[in-house]
Amino acid sequence: MIEIDNFEEIGKLPKFDMEHAYVVELVLRKKDGNTQAKGNNKNRTVKSYLFQSEKQWNEAHDEIITMCKAFNCRTYISLNRKSVMNILLGLNTNINERLRQLFYHNPTRLNGMVDSAAMKAAVDSRDERLWVVDVDSQDQNDLDAALNYIQKKCNIVYPNPIVDPIVVTLPTAHGVHIITKPFNTKVFNEEYQRDGRYEKPEIKKEALTLLYVYLR
Repeated sequence: MIEIDNFEEIGKLPKFDMEHAYVVELVLRKKDGNTQAKGNNKNRTVKSYLFQSEKQWNEAHDEIITMCKAFNCRTYISLNRKSVMNILLGLNTNINERLRQLFYHNPTRLNGMVDSAAMKAAVDSRDERLWVVDVDSQDQNDLDAALNYIQKKCNIVYPNPIVDPIVVTLPTAHGVHIITKPFNTKVFNEEYQRDGRYEKPEIKKEALTLLYVYLR
């Protein structure tokens, strides 16, 4: 059984207001042994949330944990908050596209359009962008290498250099997510190629990270 709860650490990061929202999704994954998972990426969204306030966040806490335990699933959050206006504009585009393709006669094709629009909505402030560096290893040397490269080799972030781009590190089912400000990916890739001792972790610029997981 695997249980990881990142609610406390992640709960310190959101900047809530009614003009922005944080996207949270409960996901079934085939790789976790869930036969209900489907789709091209073998994932299935069980439930999704758009959080705009600390009250909404706190009220959903127990429900999320209960559902993860009931469905044997994971909960992810995109740490880059999205403009509600951008989400609505994206939803409008999705609806128009469905109408153009004459999918209106099959209402099930409308499922997930809000989720899709929210995930694809642009982050409207470059200063607030976060990335996730996915260290898919439980070897401390792999984590130390990634932290060292980001902090000491790649510390050129946008819009201005800062002392330390690392925001927080979070445990995952198979490794660690490093939450970081944007950095120089060219230098990052070159350092891994030059060193050659470690597998280069994936950089996820959507900043989708693990909030809670319960796997039996």
